Amino acid sequence: MKIGTKMIGAWGAMEAQSYGVITQINPGKVFIAWDEFPGSVSYDISEINKGQMMLHGKPVGVGIYTEDQYYEGA
Repeated sequence: MKIGTKMIGAWGAMEAQSYGVITQINPGKVFIAWDEFPGSVSYDISEINKGQMMLHGKPVGVGIYTEDQYYEGA
């Protein structure tokens, strides 16, 4: 992950996905500017690409993913 990495927020079946980019990286934190939210929102780096469970060795479900991981895991 680096500044400018495209991100996807998969919030669940009744919620639309969010699309954003990483705007800042600090030790243990990543900041994402989502298209529909003002400013940047911080997340623990350990929560990125984690999902709810593993399916065929790939994280899936509600979570925050890099665009590459999201489409690779699909």
